Amino acid sequence: MITVLPISKKENTSKVYVVSDLSDLSSLGFNEAEFDYLNGSLKDDFEWKLINRFKEQIYVVKANDKTTTQSQEKIRKAGANIAKSLNEFKQKEVAIYDKTKGEAYLSSIAEGMALANYQFLKYFKDSENKANTLKSIYAQSKDISKEQLLELNAIVEATFWARDLVNEPVSFLNAEELSNQIVEMGKKANFKVEVLDQIKLETLKMGGLLAVNKGSLDPATFTKMEWKP
Repeated sequence: MITVLPISKKENTSKVYVVSDLSDLSSLGFNEAEFDYLNGSLKDDFEWKLINRFKEQIYVVKANDKTTTQSQEKIRKAGANIAKSLNEFKQKEVAIYDKTKGEAYLSSIAEGMALANYQFLKYFKDSENKANTLKSIYAQSKDISKEQLLELNAIVEATFWARDLVNEPVSFLNAEELSNQIVEMGKKANFKVEVLDQIKLETLKMGGLLAVNKGSLDPATFTKMEWKP
């Protein structure tokens, strides 16, 4: 599970800079050759380039100051591609800095990176060798609140959980096991779960569900989830 955390002091880790004005690059520690390369190659909005310093990788994403639904999705996709590159370089963590003058893109690019880092390796014998190295994404705290971080990590965790369920084979995830998984998630996320088993369904005469279940060797269940804010 990847986690998005506030930046403390990250000197020797890979970095992502989101900039809208390329002149800002001159204040970010790039040498003249790196600055000329970035300034000459970053033409389109939401294009990104890599400066490979071997011990660390520095990514620069060109954005604009007009945050829209479309622009946030574009920067999520940039984040997804950067996450792939970081894993190719066997990087364990990355720090993101938003240098734009509009609304923050930081949450969107962190979300794209985290979601793209998902893997389902439960049934691989060599899962440790196949696992992505990227484990932590650090976000500039002045551009993202504690509440936003909590929400972002909840979105990532919930998405991963749903993806895991989708990827499980039916030999594991039958009706009863799906109910068990939801009960465990209810305990963790603090929502009420009630599972109606085969006998309860027959008592309540839920014929439609029971009729569908006649095609299965496994007993039917019906799961009720309730969350009261």
